[in-house]
Amino acid sequence: MNQQQQQQQQQQQQQEAIVDLVRRQGYASIEQLIEHFTVTPQTIRRDLNALAEEGLIRRVHGGAGLDRVPSTLPTAPARPSTSTPSSALRDIFPTAPRCSSILAPATRWWPRLCWSTAISS
Repeated sequence: MNQQQQQQQQQQQQQEAIVDLVRRQGYASIEQLIEHFTVTPQTIRRDLNALAEEGLIRRVHGGAGLDRVPSTLPTAPARPSTSTPSSALRDIFPTAPRCSSILAPATRWWPRLCWSTAISS
């Protein structure tokens, strides 16, 4: 086995270890990987970019993470692009029409109160 083949094999083993580490931890910083593998930042960045191109990890600022979104994060419902902000709010908050009679008068006097308080201060 020549020297080039040994380097390729070593690089492949290192990349497999990076993927394994990211899968176990969910995220690995560049600094963490540099210390773990005792290589240069350029080497780690090159490996991370290659692994991201293969779809094995997700390249993020400062390191690498998994490509999946954690299931604990809620996702916002998709909103059609033709909806206006008020119709979107009605979709999200169906009780808003019942509250509008309470909130509408406040929108008339609250800005004036804030403005007059700011001027008098």
